[in-house]
Amino acid sequence: MTLGRRKRLLCGGALPRLWAGSRPAWASAGGGGTVVAIETDFAGVARRALGRCPGDVVGVLQGIQAECGYLPGPALAEVAAQTGRSLAQLYGVISFYATFSLEKRGRVVIRVCQGTACHVRGAQRVTEALTQHLHIDPGQTTEDYEFTLETVACLGCCSLAPVLTVAGHTHGRSDGPRAVASLVQQHDHEEESW
Repeated sequence: MTLGRRKRLLCGGALPRLWAGSRPAWASAGGGGTVVAIETDFAGVARRALGRCPGDVVGVLQGIQAECGYLPGPALAEVAAQTGRSLAQLYGVISFYATFSLEKRGRVVIRVCQGTACHVRGAQRVTEALTQHLHIDPGQTTEDYEFTLETVACLGCCSLAPVLTVAGHTHGRSDGPRAVASLVQQHDHEEESW
């Protein structure tokens, strides 16, 4: 496959398909699950991020994701145009770092460690308990965009195995029911801070 063909496939095919399936920064309204679109100026988001971190592509992407909750296609197109980088180069950075997402994630991201120590000490039970509680599989987000459940290779807290993070807060020595209790407790705390 030639480089030109690979670029066309990546920039003209795969990325727009990923973005087309992504939902914009929407807010769910009450009333029977209706969804109300909030106009979001993704190019404006990109320009603000570029103003804060000129020349720092990772910082710009972090700024966009912090504001939008994910990296929307129109914002990435603006970053590419403003920095002179191709969408393929930006996608290379995005796919390298696990913290970046091209799809909208839940307000609370839950990561369950699947490393060796966690695996031996019951990470699968933790994942199953969370899957049953949230009614989603790893890699999915609840319909209300409240929770995203992810599995990761290692969180670096092997002495606390099995480990999970809930909205960035680490919870160690979690068995299945304790993991769900951590989730509920953390979610209640997050609700109070809103």
